[in-house]
Amino acid sequence: MTLDVARIETSRRAPVLVLSKVFACSSSGCTSFHTPLRGKDVRKKQKNRIDECEDVFTKNVTQVDKEISATHKNFDWEKISNSYKNIEKAAADSILLGLLQNNILVYGKDFTKEELEKAIPEKFRFHAQEWINVLLENGNIASCGNKFKILQEVSLEQNENKWDEVIQNTDIHIASKPYVRYLKENGIHFGEVLAGKADPNDFVYKNYSDNHENNALQNWSDIVQAQNSYKIINEHLIEFLKQIMATDSKKTWRILELGAGTGQITRQAFAGLKESGFPFIYNFTDKFTQFFPMAGEY
Repeated sequence: MTLDVARIETSRRAPVLVLSKVFACSSSGCTSFHTPLRGKDVRKKQKNRIDECEDVFTKNVTQVDKEISATHKNFDWEKISNSYKNIEKAAADSILLGLLQNNILVYGKDFTKEELEKAIPEKFRFHAQEWINVLLENGNIASCGNKFKILQEVSLEQNENKWDEVIQNTDIHIASKPYVRYLKENGIHFGEVLAGKADPNDFVYKNYSDNHENNALQNWSDIVQAQNSYKIINEHLIEFLKQIMATDSKKTWRILELGAGTGQITRQAFAGLKESGFPFIYNFTDKFTQFFPMAGEY
């Protein structure tokens, strides 16, 4: 896979020094790896500092988990549970609808997992068991020996109405309305995606908020950024990076973020590090160049 790279520099000085630390960050977490430095003592000092920072970061994440758990005690858990179930049901209906639209499944005709896999376009076949599980869990199909029976038909109008109901009733602690609108867009066009007539990546660039002045990409990034748990974790990540950079504040540090996507980490990390005053070069990668113009605003 070819990745495009965006590069943001906060120092005019050429990055000629060998760096002690490069961070690779993604939505699933951060890893780090070391490159050689001149001087045994310098390496040892920075390694000790890095180990200390990693311990602090781990403790901070643990504390965040406790704070979130304590805050959630007064939530309406029944509403939250129902919101999650309703999203799952709408998504299951979308999967069944897409399979029926493409004649991969036929109402009234039982099917096996092998038959489903054979009828699905090759690039989607690894999802077959996952789709079966979702359809079983949400009552769309039933297991009959080694075959599966479709229990109900679903129309596009029914699926759209179900998604609209979900959008209106979803608890904010599960998802925002713009995010569920994004899920709806994926769901109702699932059949077209299966047929190769629609690209799911295009759905990211639409505006799902009620503020039509928002740039679609900016809006999508705001949707993700609005999740408090992400914000808290990112704040600790930024503090972690600052402590590492403080081990040698005169060097220009290189930071590499892999798979920046909509910039959920990028925006907050870059802004926080810029305030620190430490010289650094922030590199991030993604296979979609559409994300890069937004980074230029920071």
